Amino acid sequence: MSGSRRARLLSALCVLEAVASAFSTSATPRRLWPLQRTARHASLQGLCRDQDVELFNLLIQRAVQTTCYTAKLSRDSPTSQWLETFAGHEGIALYHGLQGLRVDWSRYLRQLLRAAPEQFTVHSMLKKHRGLSANNPYLQPTPMTYTHEVQPSQIAEKVMAAGRLIASEWRDDLLLVAGEESEVWARRADQVKGLVADQEAAARMPAFSIDQDNSDDSPYRGGNYDLLKALLTRQAASHVLRGLLLDRSRAADAAMLQRLLPRFEGELSHHASDSFVATLLDEPCAMASRQGEPPRFTDPLAVGGLLLTARLELATAWAEQLEEVPAEFLAIKQEWLDELAAA
Repeated sequence: MSGSRRARLLSALCVLEAVASAFSTSATPRRLWPLQRTARHASLQGLCRDQDVELFNLLIQRAVQTTCYTAKLSRDSPTSQWLETFAGHEGIALYHGLQGLRVDWSRYLRQLLRAAPEQFTVHSMLKKHRGLSANNPYLQPTPMTYTHEVQPSQIAEKVMAAGRLIASEWRDDLLLVAGEESEVWARRADQVKGLVADQEAAARMPAFSIDQDNSDDSPYRGGNYDLLKALLTRQAASHVLRGLLLDRSRAADAAMLQRLLPRFEGELSHHASDSFVATLLDEPCAMASRQGEPPRFTDPLAVGGLLLTARLELATAWAEQLEEVPAEFLAIKQEWLDELAAA
């Protein structure tokens, strides 16, 4: 058999395997390269230990953003503006991404607790006068000036309170990741089946849904979950990538995944995680060969299976780690109180 004919045959087999996986009656395709807990591949347990900081950084970022929002809602814009600019975090209040916190989360809280009270003058404009007609053409806005004092230690208490609430919600939300995995393969099957799948898709409920207007949830719970899932997907993809890089036969898969990872940098659109997974699964199954080397294949479905498996295991580990949030906050606060007592 000639080399070109052998290459075409191998390429056809790769495509047939991908199609067979898509039409499989099972919701999840067969794992072609299961995660291995060996020295060649980074263990997931090590990944969980390494990424505690990333998880807690995002938690405090969202807690700060929640505190800014509730301050504005309480007509305390000066406090919201002060917190937004604290420690060089200008613009954090409206940022939707994974790199909003520019320092380690514990360092941020310690700095906030230790910061001295500040007084500043607030200039505002009173546009309406109680008891007078708002349509009075002779009524002019009245300038107001007053002194406002912020107590950073009290703001830190509010940030930690918001962090505890978000951590509690995330522990529940991380349990939904298994449903998210099933939804990924169901959507994939919908694409294969075409128009007939529209009715089935409409009848399925999403894995995560909330009634933000009639609940006791934190005000940004939907956005919090969206960013949590984005971080979870990025960290799981990084773990899978390290394993692929250690296996020379999977170099093509590693290059494909490495090319997609920058999607999680900077400001993110909503559903960035879903978009990343969909883009990965839509990558073509291809073959590349070099003279004197065996052909190398990219198998997006296999890499997607690895990613979702790693994401599910990491979600379980993170749910356990978030149980330690109250104790972590208490330790930082106790350290601060000890310093005050010793001063």
